[in-house]
Amino acid sequence: MLGAGGAYLAQQDTVSHALSYATAFGEQRTVSLPDGSEVHMNVSTELVLHYQAHRRQLTLLKGEATFAVRTDKNRPFIVDAGQVQVEVTGTVFNVRRHAQGNVDVAVTEGSVNVSSGPWWNRKQASLTPGMLAQGSEEQAWSVQQTDVAARTAWRQGKVVFRDQTLDEVVQEMNRYLPEPIELMDEKLKRLRMAGVFNIEDAQGFLLALQEQLPVTVVSRSDGRVGVDVER
Repeated sequence: MLGAGGAYLAQQDTVSHALSYATAFGEQRTVSLPDGSEVHMNVSTELVLHYQAHRRQLTLLKGEATFAVRTDKNRPFIVDAGQVQVEVTGTVFNVRRHAQGNVDVAVTEGSVNVSSGPWWNRKQASLTPGMLAQGSEEQAWSVQQTDVAARTAWRQGKVVFRDQTLDEVVQEMNRYLPEPIELMDEKLKRLRMAGVFNIEDAQGFLLALQEQLPVTVVSRSDGRVGVDVER
């Protein structure tokens, strides 16, 4: 279910736009902004846009989005994700706000500045293409090289895993699957796997699990899907 609303507020010689957008579970959407920039929204994402004469500001309330920002050196484009702030003038980058409060920022084109924390103790980092920053309002930024195409494969309906724990893999897949998968044994969380999967193909993912790992898939009476140790 998509949500959008708009208000145009005249303040002296300044016109601002307040717009809200949302995507539901299992839904993705591309939004064209008033300045020609675009936002590609992943599933279960909410954001609010405030445009003013000298500032383009967007608040990512939850979820994930890729921003293709039209260059305007006189009006910086700012994304707020809690106490985390991303500022650019024109670039392409991805922001994910985790439920736990952590934020990931990955850059495809151009450069971005990220900052977090209270104004008297801001933690900052600068990113260029191929770089990933991970942090929160409490933690300093951890910056590293990353495969941005893999991280944004959701835009093509894919998820990419590269030697990741099964716990991480299942948590990521559960963002997209209509019936969440549950690991039935703590030992399973430490297993590792890799692969490229279609976010709408639950059966294909479950088959790959059983091919790669010593596990079995269990259909539970409550309709949920369990993964257990192969006996």
